[in-house]
Parts: sequence; C-alpha cells; structure tokens
Amino acid sequence: IYRSHFFYSKFAETQIFQYLCTQYPTNQPNLTNRTNLTNNTNSSNQAVMKKILSLILALIATTFLWAYDFQSGDLYYFITSSSEPYTIEVSNAVSSITTATIPETVTYNGITYNVTSIGDHAFSRCDSLTSITIPNSVMSIRDFAFYNCSSLTSITIPNSVTSIENSAFSGCSALISITIPNSVTSIGNSAFSGCSSLTSITIP
Repeated sequence: IYRSHFFYSKFAETQIFQYLCTQYPTNQPNLTNRTNLTNNTNSSNQAVMKKILSLILALIATTFLWAYDFQSGDLYYFITSSSEPYTIEVSNAVSSITTATIPETVTYNGITYNVTSIGDHAFSRCDSLTSITIPNSVMSIRDFAFYNCSSLTSITIPNSVTSIENSAFSGCSALISITIPNSVTSIGNSAFSGCSSLTSITIP
C-alpha cells in the first residue's frame, strides 16, 4: 500500500479567493446570502459561475497533475504497480534540471521498481533541459511529457517504447532531429507540434 502526495496550487486558490471577494464584498460575509444573489441578473450570475468554475477546474487540474510517491535525485516517481512486477513512472522533475538520465530501476523502501513510463507533463516547461537519456525499460511517453522543453535539442527514443502520446514533444522549439524506433506502434495528436527547428525525423 502506498500513499500519493499532491502539489497544491496556491496561485489558483488565491485567484478564487480574490475573485469571490470582489464579487461579494467583506461587509457581506455570507456568500450564499439569497438577497444579494437575487439582485444580480441571470446573465451576470452565469458569468460569475463560469469564472468560478474555470478557476476551480484549474485548481483541480494542478492538484492532481503532480502526483508522486517519492523523489530520487532530480526526479519524482509515481508507483504504478505496488505488487510484482513493481513498476513506476517518472511523474515530475525539478524545474531547474538541465540534463537527465532516467534509470531503468529505482529502489525505494527496499523494493526495486522498473521505470516503465514517462508520465503526463513529467518534464513540462523544464526550459533548461538540454538532453535526456531514456532507458530501455520505458514503454510509453505520455501526454505533454516534454511540453515546452524549449532547450531540448535532441532525444534518443529506445526500442522499448511502443507509444508516444498526445503533444508529448509539443513546443520543443530547439529540437532538431528525432528517430522513432520500430517498436513504436502509435503516435498521438500534435506529438511534435511547435517543433519549429525540427529538420529531420525518421519514422519506421
């Protein structure tokens, strides 16, 4: 049994709080005061609710985005199987990371886990990342895994990878070339969108 920890978006929380304060001044502390609400027009109420909903969704998205179970070096990992075969995925990295070597296995609490995937947004916006080594244990590169890694110039995808998911390398504007191995059976939508420097791509 393991426990997931979640990064919390204080920015989103603050935005929701400040917006509610502007809509309902401090001399009216009860936000559910029926008299105040009925003074607004239906269209105004709908606009307010849409704004609140969008902010709440942003908070929820950032809350669940950075799920991890433990950290090793500059990388965070999420346990995907807590029984044999033990597996984990890379779920996040420190934002200042410049180079990364993902290991095939990581030992945590006496258990050795195989690294089988690079999770959603794992290296998203790591704009100082210039190179990364992916081990042969990785089978999938998930949605937005390297989104906006604007300093990443090249990457070698190992033969173990079978899927490159949606927008996996989107916004990697410095990426020059990439070779996709024979093992890859699916490439998601916009996987290489915004790769404005890409001059060579080899597809089996």
